Amino acid sequence: MSKISEQLSKLGHVERSGFGFGTKSVSTKIPVILVGVEEAELGKVAQKSVDFAILSNLPKELTGDSKSDIDIPVGVSVTAKTEVEKIFESQVDFVVIAADDAPGSALKDNELGKGYVVQGELNEDRAKAVDSGPFDFVVVDGTNLSLPLSVGEAFSLQETIQPYSRHIALRVAIAPGKDDLELLRDMGVSALLFAAGISESTLSELRGKIDQIEPRKSRNNASAVIPSINDRSGARPGDVEPDHDHDHDEDDDWE
Repeated sequence: MSKISEQLSKLGHVERSGFGFGTKSVSTKIPVILVGVEEAELGKVAQKSVDFAILSNLPKELTGDSKSDIDIPVGVSVTAKTEVEKIFESQVDFVVIAADDAPGSALKDNELGKGYVVQGELNEDRAKAVDSGPFDFVVVDGTNLSLPLSVGEAFSLQETIQPYSRHIALRVAIAPGKDDLELLRDMGVSALLFAAGISESTLSELRGKIDQIEPRKSRNNASAVIPSINDRSGARPGDVEPDHDHDHDEDDDWE
């Protein structure tokens, strides 16, 4: 499983490590909404407080035996001119289909995570085809949204993302406030994606607000497992059952 797939499958969950006699337990809370950035250079990713990054081209640092200090999932956009086989042989964690004229080989079943950029308004048949594709998430454009969201804008966004049972990465131009973040969580948005120009101070402040938000509770009584991406019962990726173990023990350290 790719790192981005694992992150998305654990939104809002708490991971504990260090079990065993004489070992101090360490708990790590996965945010309910991930924060990502689109960058041209891998070196600039290290300067941003983000959970994942999408590069416009395959960097040399992720090819061959090269080693990178970046420990977050890094993906590459795939367009018509992309040499997909080189990406498959690299250390990239996922690919993002950024155009429909991209090579079809990018859809091959392998260990890489996969995303798809929704271009404009798709007809019903194409939206169904995308939703049944091998994607972990779809990228939806929200750069024209006016924040804070009005009821009308919230409905319009819901209409856009409703056809997809995949995780939603919403491309935004400005950072939402806490109320909008909670609304986006409730609508099923799993990640926010920013352009390269976003400042580190803005990202840091946003991450702080997201850390204060609790997971959306599941609408059914199913077990506390992230629902299938093809589950159309009303639950969306990121829904979790109330976790009665959420209150950590006094011996737990939090990251």
